[in-house]
Amino acid sequence: MEGEEGPVGSKWRVVLLSVAASTATTFPVFLTGALAVVISRRLSMSVTLVGILIAAFFAAAVPSSAYVGGAVERIGSTRVIRVSAVGTAAAELFIGLFVHGFASFLGALVVAGVTNGAMQPAVNLMLARAIDRRRQGTAFGIKQAAIPVATLLSGLAIPLVALTLGWRFAYLGGAVFALAVAAVVRSRAGEVAGRGSAGTAADFRYAPLIVLALGMALGAGAANSLGAFLVSGAVKVGFSVGEAGYLAAFGSAVGVTTRVVSGYLADRRNGRHFLVVAGMLIGGALGYVLLSVGVGVVYVIAVGVSYAGGWGWNGLYNFAVVVNHRDAPAKATGITQAGAYVGSVFGPVLFGLSVDHLGFAVSWRIDAVVALVAAATVYAGRSTLIHELRRREATAGG
Repeated sequence: MEGEEGPVGSKWRVVLLSVAASTATTFPVFLTGALAVVISRRLSMSVTLVGILIAAFFAAAVPSSAYVGGAVERIGSTRVIRVSAVGTAAAELFIGLFVHGFASFLGALVVAGVTNGAMQPAVNLMLARAIDRRRQGTAFGIKQAAIPVATLLSGLAIPLVALTLGWRFAYLGGAVFALAVAAVVRSRAGEVAGRGSAGTAADFRYAPLIVLALGMALGAGAANSLGAFLVSGAVKVGFSVGEAGYLAAFGSAVGVTTRVVSGYLADRRNGRHFLVVAGMLIGGALGYVLLSVGVGVVYVIAVGVSYAGGWGWNGLYNFAVVVNHRDAPAKATGITQAGAYVGSVFGPVLFGLSVDHLGFAVSWRIDAVVALVAAATVYAGRSTLIHELRRREATAGG
């Protein structure tokens, strides 16, 4: 229940822990995307193979997200966070020390994907139980900012680590960070997360979640293609590898700011969160179209617009799911997050294939169409949810 965590400062330490934990487990996949040009050269991989590596990470996250989402109330957040962080560190250490080809890289990212899928619903439940409802929008915005933080760090890793010490040291640094997260997790956070009710079957509404999960799948597929291939696309239109890394860091900073601000505003708005999500996805589609222009200044502007709209909606989306599923936040977000992972499987692979056969310009336009369909699907999911809520109210009143 809200307020059981203790002082406000203690509650916000939980938020910072959620950011660190989420960043640690998403870092490997976005580092792989940011280093795609370097890894392709060192390990002789095509863009398509790099896309498959990224897709494998998200595919492995689907079953773990769905399972842990339904069981984390019994397992406890602390245990899940610790195991996930240690598993991520092991995968990154393996990449940094032993990977020399596609197969071994694939195996390591599958392990990292499983740990990331388990981490997300556990962290969502921890926030839902530890943070007052009046501040949960901000809390989820800050937590979900962990993903652009991961891409920001990945972008900075190119000029600061990969081009100086070597690309393997970037993964070793990620492993150290993940181990640090595991070391600082306190058991009390898990105890708070574990006290919530799992909800009853009668309270749980699967149909709206399935539609919303589809919308998240489409939006995440487009967004993860952006995160995975922005650097490669920037190099293609004339930026150096180092400049492209800084460009990715800039876009990630915009994404971080947008997620936090959108969550803050959600705490001061009475509902309509999914409508705002749909509007942001439309803005992201505009950014993808601008990326297809492929001109220097326009490309920089497009990066900001794409990250703000195309990637800025995730925290608000998760908050909206939790608001409508108070009795089972981990279970609900586990389902929708699984949808995001499904989309992230197909997004990078199809985008990589599209780049290989059609080029970046056409691929960015296809990404824009996917984002528009995602916006329409989220709107449909909202309508389904409202209809279900009204039906239940009518049944209860009768």
